[in-house]
Formats: sequence, structure tokens, C-alpha cells
Amino acid sequence: MSPADLLREAFSCTVAASWQAAAMAVVVMVIALLLGRWISPRWRCAMWMLAFVRLVMPALPPRPVSFFARPAPVRAAVRETVTPQDVVTYGVIDPSTRDRAASPTLAPRSRGADRVATLWLTVAALFIVRHIVRASRASRRLALLPRSNDIRLTAAIHANNGVMEAAETELVSTPALAGLWRPMLLLPRGLLDRIDDAELNFIVRHELAHAKRHDTLVGFVVGLVASVHWFNPIVYLAAARFRAERELACDEAVLREHVEPAAYGRTILKLLEQLPSGEQSMLAGAVGMLSRRRTIGHRIAAIARPARRSPLGPIVCCVIALVALTGPKRGRAAAAPAPAVEPPAASTTAPSNDARDVMTRVYDVRDLIIHPPDFSSDPASATTLPTMTRAQLIRSVMITLTSTIDPSSWRTNGGDAGSIRELDGQLVVTQTPHNHELIQKKFNEMRQARGVQLTVEVRILTGAKLRDQLAHIAPDGAWGGDQEELWTRFLDDGQVKSLLHATQADRQSTLVTAPRLTLFSGQRAYVKVTRASAYVGDVSLKPDNIGFEAEVKTIESGMTIDIRATASEDRKLATLELRPKLVSLLEFIPTRWPKSPPGREDLIIQVPHTLTTTLDTAITMPNNRTAVYRLHPQESPRGAPTTQPLDLKEPTLMLVRPVVIVQTEVPQKQFPLLSTRTSATTRP
Repeated sequence: MSPADLLREAFSCTVAASWQAAAMAVVVMVIALLLGRWISPRWRCAMWMLAFVRLVMPALPPRPVSFFARPAPVRAAVRETVTPQDVVTYGVIDPSTRDRAASPTLAPRSRGADRVATLWLTVAALFIVRHIVRASRASRRLALLPRSNDIRLTAAIHANNGVMEAAETELVSTPALAGLWRPMLLLPRGLLDRIDDAELNFIVRHELAHAKRHDTLVGFVVGLVASVHWFNPIVYLAAARFRAERELACDEAVLREHVEPAAYGRTILKLLEQLPSGEQSMLAGAVGMLSRRRTIGHRIAAIARPARRSPLGPIVCCVIALVALTGPKRGRAAAAPAPAVEPPAASTTAPSNDARDVMTRVYDVRDLIIHPPDFSSDPASATTLPTMTRAQLIRSVMITLTSTIDPSSWRTNGGDAGSIRELDGQLVVTQTPHNHELIQKKFNEMRQARGVQLTVEVRILTGAKLRDQLAHIAPDGAWGGDQEELWTRFLDDGQVKSLLHATQADRQSTLVTAPRLTLFSGQRAYVKVTRASAYVGDVSLKPDNIGFEAEVKTIESGMTIDIRATASEDRKLATLELRPKLVSLLEFIPTRWPKSPPGREDLIIQVPHTLTTTLDTAITMPNNRTAVYRLHPQESPRGAPTTQPLDLKEPTLMLVRPVVIVQTEVPQKQFPLLSTRTSATTRP
């Protein structure tokens, strides 16, 4: 999956989770308004927390009953008109499945969706970075604060079985709890001088309740979740209601310890009166005792009239969790049987692919979109063919499927059942089960065609007595005579073996080389077996113009075989395009340098004397047979007398043998006992 697809999938999941959490928030708000009198604040806080749990869930576990369940798809029976020439078909089609299988491959992808997803990710990343930076700065400022050694404060903390550090600072204007992992109690500087021991005890109990609930860490996570869902205003509303219910839950925890509600309420009002100008400063990430001024009235009312004790709170939370935090049960409903219709006697019946349930499968076709390149020993003579891109190869595979496998069923051809799209070298195909079987067979045929290779073995034989040896192998006289035309004959394995034995027994005969080249059917490749020889090819004047120096050049001698091999459909014939070239270095002829100045007869260069044998032909021959060619060498025209006589009547033969290889047959030939053992063990 590409990064763009991952981004779109992440944005889609985020939007789905956001609107579902918004729906949950609306439900929780309604429940809190109607049943809040019978639900304690801690359970109301838990209900708001369930909405944030939905925001961080990428998927919902399936259950039969879900708040987000969609209506079951209506399955409609499809029937075609019956005529003597038509086929009667029955079946069902799932419209929702068919719509999800729409193919976006042949149409351009929506750029608007990509831009919206990119904008969401950019803004979310900025909000998350800002949130983390603010938290890290707050942690560094907490680490630098001097710890308080006040006896009253230490005694109040120990009296309430608390273990945490405390400090007085100007960073807060109300008692607060700060720190993600090791929370610290923060008091405004000078507050201890303005409150008595009972009021200090209320403050410590309230902040210890925050610490036991891990509200600082939970608040940090809620901020991260809200940063991801920055586009949803209901998320911010839910976060505000969660913080308000959090303070009510801590007030409830203080009142559960047999505290007089009136005294605790007066403490909150006293802290409110001491706020400068009614405003407050707060360290980032800290949980203040007076978080919002406008909620104080509601808190005082809740302290005066606490919620009734009722088991309704946990019951409502469990119901919301089971219903709203689960998704619809996946799977297809049972298809309603189509009404049976008796076809006319003159017509034939068969199941139609378009009338069955469609299904989606993924096919890996990465091995089918690789085009074997051609390799030519002579780039100037190589045929210039347009190279297909990866997208063109994928499109050709898709067109092959849509034009050969039930063409009328594909949506691109006006049908209503089949769709196809590409995803990272894989084809996502939605079709009927019968057509999926045909698609798999088509892919097997394409792979079988791509798996055909050929191994071409080439032997070059030279020698004066090769004509006599061929006469013994083929006594019909077809190999005799001194004609200059090309010899082309076919030999079986026995004749080739006799010819090679005779060549090896004759000291005057030579087997130059026997390379093998394996290539795909239809591919062009070459093998080069050469030897580089150095010689003095030229003379140049030295840089200081005093004296001459020799320039060393190299010349290659040996054999180059350029072949294009193609196997027939039945694998019985092979068509070969042959371009062999054999270069033999006879000698280096010493020659006076043509640019020698007068009086410098000692400047000698070397002229290579070569014998070149070339051939450019094509042949169609049986598989695993050997074709024999007689090659005619040509002497290089160097214009210099040779010191060795050249016998051009020595025949040069080229033996070519192609072998067709099918990849599916190779394991069976290499491991024959494996298939035998498998068949023996499966025998009843």
C-alpha cells in the first residue's frame, strides 16, 4: 500500500471514529440531563471517557447489536427474460457489496480527498507537537521548583495517606496538581498563611483524589486525542464536560470521607474570592481545583445536594460500552431464494455469472508485469522497440481480463457485477465465483507462457578432416563437395556424439568453445567468449618532442553468439535468429610506421592478421535437435604480406541445439521421487 493510500485510510478511519464519538457524546449529554440526579459524578465522568475511548479505536469489535449498525442490504432477485435463444438465469446481487466494489482504477483518483487528508494530517501534527512541547516545558519548570518544607502541609499530606511532593509557586493562582508520572501539589505563594488547617486538609484531599485517578496523565491523553480530531467541535465540548465532571468526581471523593459539605463548600468559595481579578494563571497540563469559574455554582449545588446512591451509573456505562463501542456484525445475511420459474421447453438453462453473489479477491500479478529486456552484442544493429512502462503493463493485463472473461459483466463495459483495480502490483477483482475461476485459469495460462525459456548450446568445430568425418556420419553424400553455399542439416544425438568423438580424436580438428545461453521465449541475448591480445598499434612523439614512444592497443579474438529464441505454442519447435561471429587472430605482421621521418627505419608497428567468420540467419527447427551450419571465413584485408599460408578450404562448422524449458515441469523432472511418494501416500 502506497503512502497516499495509507493517508486516505487513516483519514477515513479518523472521520468515522470522530462522528461516532460525536454521536456518543450527544447520547451521554442527554443521559446526564435526564438521569444525572441518579448517577454519581464519577460514573458520569466514565461515560464521557467512553467517547474518547471510541476516538482512539481504529475499528470496533463486531457484535449482533450495535449503536452504529446499518440496515441489512436488500437482496433483490434478478431474472432475465426467457426466449428460445436466451438463457434463464436466477440469483441475487448485494447492492452494498456491488457499490463497494466500484473500480477507481480506470478513472483518475480524487485529488480533493488527498488534499483534505493532507490538510488534516498537517494541522493535527502541529497541534500534537504544540501539546507535547507545552507538556515538556511544564515538566522542566516543575523540576526547577524548590520543594516546600512547610510542617502544616507535610502533616496534611501524611494525614490523608498521601505520598507526593509539594511546592509554593507563582505559576498557579489556585491549588493544582501537575506532573504526568509523579504528580506534585502546587499551591499559590502565600496561600498557607490565609487558610486554616481544616481548609488545607480539604485542598489536600481534593488533589489527592486527582492523583489517585491519574487525572494529569488522562488529561494529557485527552489533549492528544483532541489534537487529532481538531476538526470536530463536539470533541472539544466533550473534553470540557469531562473536565467539569472530573472536578465533581473529586468533590464527591472528598465528601465520602464524612466531611461536612457546608465547610467544604465555604473552602471553595474562599479560594474563589482570593483569585486576583477573578482570573487565574495555570501551568500547562496542571489540574486546578478551580478550573472554571462558571462551573463553581454547579459544584456548590452538587456539594449541597449530592447525587443519590444508585446502581444506575455502572449499568448505564456497561450498556453504552456494549452498544456504542461495538460495530455491526460482519457477514452476509442469508439470501432470499429467488422464485422458481419454469423455462420454456425450447430454451436451455445455465447459471449466469451476473446473477450470482459477487466476491472480491486479490491476485498478485507482480511477476506478470516484468518485461524481459533484449541484450544485443551490436547496439547499432539492435531493433529499437518502445519500452512499456509498469502502468502500461498493468493496464494490458487488466484489458486482457475485461476483454476475455465475460466482457459484458464488467462495469467498464457497461455491466453491473465486475470491477478491477490495481494496488501495488496486485489486482483487486470483484466478480462472480465462476468468473474468478476463469480469471485464475487465465493467470495460470499467462504464467505458463511467461515461464517458457530456451537453452541454446552452440559448438564451433574447425579442422581439415571434418568433411571426411561428416561423410562417415552421413554416408548419403549430402556433405561432400567444395560448394560455397551454406550447409544446413539436422543431426540426432547419436550423430552429434559421433562427430564430437571424431573431432576429439583428430589432432588437426579443434573445438573452439561450447557456450550455453538461457533466455526467455522471444528474448534476445548474447554470449561473448573472447581473448584480448596487446600489440604495438601506433607510435607517437613524446611530450618533450625528444624521441618516440609506442602506443599499445588491444584486439579481441574469440566468439560472440547473438541469439533471439522463440518457442512455438506446442513447445515442439524453436525459431532461432542467429548472428554468430568468430574472430581468429593468426599473427601480428611487423610493418614500418607510415609516418616515420627520414632516417628512422626502426619505427615498427604491428598489424593484426585476423580471420573473421560471420553468419546472419534464422531457422525453425525441432526442439532438442541439433542443426549444423558450415561457416565461410573471411581474411582481414590488411594490405601486408602474410608469413603464414591460409587454407580457406578448412571447413568451420557450427552446431546449434535449442532445448525448450517449461518452469512448471522442472521440479517434476528434478525431484521425480517427490511426486511418486506424494501419490503413494494419498492412495486410499
